[in-house]
Amino acid sequence: MDKSIFNKVSAGYYRDDQFGEMVTQLRNKLGKKGDLLVTIDACHSGSGTRGNVALARGNNAPMVSNNFAKKKLPEKDEAGVFKENTRTKLNTSNASSYVVLSGAQAQELNFECLDDQNRAVGSLSYAFSKAISNLGGKITYRTLFAQIEDVMREKAPKQKPVLEGDGIDRELFGGKYVRQEPYITINPAQSTSKLIALNGGTVSGCQPGSIVGFYPAGTADPATATPLVKGTISDATNFTSKVKLETENTDLLKKAVWAFVIETAYGNGKIKLGLDSLNAARGNSSLAEALHDFQLVEINPACEVYVGRSENGSGWALRYANTGAVFADDIDITDGKAFKDLMKKYDRFRYLQSLKFTEKGLTARVELVFLDEKGNIDTAKMRKRTKFGRLEIQQDDDIYVKVVNTGIKKFYVNIVDIQPDGKINPVIPNKNLTDLNNNPAPIRWEDCAVNRGRFPLPEKSGDQYSASLRK
Repeated sequence: MDKSIFNKVSAGYYRDDQFGEMVTQLRNKLGKKGDLLVTIDACHSGSGTRGNVALARGNNAPMVSNNFAKKKLPEKDEAGVFKENTRTKLNTSNASSYVVLSGAQAQELNFECLDDQNRAVGSLSYAFSKAISNLGGKITYRTLFAQIEDVMREKAPKQKPVLEGDGIDRELFGGKYVRQEPYITINPAQSTSKLIALNGGTVSGCQPGSIVGFYPAGTADPATATPLVKGTISDATNFTSKVKLETENTDLLKKAVWAFVIETAYGNGKIKLGLDSLNAARGNSSLAEALHDFQLVEINPACEVYVGRSENGSGWALRYANTGAVFADDIDITDGKAFKDLMKKYDRFRYLQSLKFTEKGLTARVELVFLDEKGNIDTAKMRKRTKFGRLEIQQDDDIYVKVVNTGIKKFYVNIVDIQPDGKINPVIPNKNLTDLNNNPAPIRWEDCAVNRGRFPLPEKSGDQYSASLRK
C-alpha cells in the first residue's frame, strides 16, 4: 500500500501503541483502587502475515505501507499482544492494575466458533461468557483465565489465548464481582398482555403454581429489586411455561425484561418428613418450628424420609422410610437453614429420579450392551448374560449405553449418576474424560446429538473410551 494512502486510511484504525496510550490514561483515571479488564477478540499478527481463512477475525492481509520492514519482525512472538510503551506517563503510585485477555497470540489467527444456538461468535467472547457465568466464590484473573482456556481448547484448538498485565493474581474486579442469579427469558411471539410465555419449564424450576417476578433486564438478584409485575405459572412442560399476570400489562412486552421464580409452589410434591424419632431428644418441636413456614416440607408420620439416628449412633441422619438407608448422615438438627438446604437437595434428587419426558415426537430406545474387541455389540455375551429378561452385570464389566432415536425429532443425550446420598455426577457430556491410556478423550455436547436411528457418540473402537459404565 502506498505510504500516502496508508497514512490516510490507517487513521481510522486503532493500533497497539494507540490502544496502549488509552489504557494508560484509563489506569491513571481509575486510581489504585480500580480494576481495568480488557478483552480483545481479534487477530494479532506479529509476523505481518494472516492468510485467507474462513471465520478468522481480523484483516485477511496486513494493512501496512509499502516501506514496512517485515524482515525486522520476529517470526514468532509468544510474549503477548499488548505493548505498554506509551507517551502518557503512568502514575505508578496511584494507577489501577490492569489485565488484558486476548483471543490469540501475536502470530496466530483468531477463529470464530459456534455458540449453543449454533451461531458464529468470537471464540474468546464465547469462552469468557461461559466462564464468567459459572463463577463461584472468590476468584482471581488467573483462575478466570484457566477456565477460559478450558473452553477454548474445545472451541478453538488452533489458537492459544493470552493473559497479560500486572493484576493477574488480583481478585476479580477487586472482590466486587456480583453473581448473577438464574433468570428466564420470555417468548414475546407467544405472549399476550395477560399470559406470558417463558423459555423455561419444570427443568428450570418453573412449577405450576409458582410465583414469577418480572424485572428489568440486567437485574442481578431479584431479592434486592422491585418487580415490574408478578404472575403465577399456570401451565408448564419440561422446557416451557406460561405465566398468568396478576394484572394485565400492555407495556411488559415492549421492554427488555427477565423473569425470576421468586416463590416455588410444590403442591402435592411436598416432601413428607417424619420427626417421631426426635421426641426423645427433645428436638422435634424446635425443628418443626423451623420448618413451619417452609412450603417444600410437610411433617407427616406417613413419611418418605425421616430423621433418625446416624450410623455411629451419636448423631442424626436423614433416612429413607421404606429401607432405612441413609440419605445424609451427621446432620445438625439445630440449624434450621442448613436443614432446609438439605431438603432442597433431596427434592432435586427425587425430581431427577422421577423425571420423564412426554414431548410429542420425542421417543428413544435405551439399552445396556456389551461390545466385542472390534467395537461391535457382543450378541453372544448378551444372550449368555441375560436371565429372565434382564442383563446381569458383574464386577469389572465394561457396559455401554446404546441409544436409538425412534421419534421424529433430534435430541441430545445427557447421562448423570444420581447417588442415593443425593450426589449428582455428570457422566456425559464431560470434558474431563480420558481413554484407557489416560489421554484426554472429552465427550462434548455436540457428540451427544442423536438423529433418527443413530448412536450419540462417534464410531470408535470399543476399548478407546473410558466413558463406559464400569460396575
